[in-house]
Amino acid sequence: MRKLRFAKLQLLSWFILVAVSCGHISNSESPWLVSKPEEAGFSSERLARIDTLLSDAVRKGLMPNAVTCIYRHGKLVHHKAFGWQNIENRVPVQLNSIYRIASQTKALTSVGLMMLFEKGKFLLDDPVSKYIPEFKNPQVLVKINASDSSYTSRPAKREITIRHLLSHTSGIPYSNMVYAKAHIPIVNSLDPLTIGEVAKKIGRLPLDHDPGDGFTYGLNTDIIGYLIEIFSGQPLDEYFTKELFEPLEMIDSYFYLPNEKATRLVTLYSNDSLNGPLYECKN
Repeated sequence: MRKLRFAKLQLLSWFILVAVSCGHISNSESPWLVSKPEEAGFSSERLARIDTLLSDAVRKGLMPNAVTCIYRHGKLVHHKAFGWQNIENRVPVQLNSIYRIASQTKALTSVGLMMLFEKGKFLLDDPVSKYIPEFKNPQVLVKINASDSSYTSRPAKREITIRHLLSHTSGIPYSNMVYAKAHIPIVNSLDPLTIGEVAKKIGRLPLDHDPGDGFTYGLNTDIIGYLIEIFSGQPLDEYFTKELFEPLEMIDSYFYLPNEKATRLVTLYSNDSLNGPLYECKN
């Protein structure tokens, strides 16, 4: 299998890039856009409050941009772009600008897995170790030695099931000193890693708690991504393209954006507090 770089989403450990435009709507026109929102049961006056709210938020520096898309009964009543695709260069955001969807990739990955469930590839209560042997005989973390990242652990009460992964109750965290020492990517990595390699490493590491005994938002969906590869026999990006993006006409959705669409990618900004200045995220 070819290598897939680990680009992590605060959800998955992969960022998917997706355009937020409604269907194949251009920046200037849409055959579904009503001439008056009242035709679809909306108030023009009240919809105008969205414009005021988002314009003010951009002007005050609370957010760099926004794109709205409101449909009702097949009628498009509000579709507008506000703010900047790139603040420093004063590039306006467009209706077809492409955004990173971060942890929303988890939803796509879970849907992809359940499509394979419908095909009878697995049962929800199957142990993960049935398909990834490294998850056999899991351990639960008892104590970490802060001086050298060594740790003590005990046997888990039960094995991790696929249901645990989907519900984030497996005990797998996003990171701790043990994960850092094992070089588990937490946000992103340019190392030539496959999701299979990382999943197998995670399987050998201790859990934060017994599977099923608590909720821990962690790298569960990364493991699901590898299970999709196992069940489908395809690399995850190819499976997404064939089974999700093409059928749903998500024509601007990728793990890695083609060069010809790079100019549509929205610059990623953050701030350290609600009233703090926006700054560009460099990694």
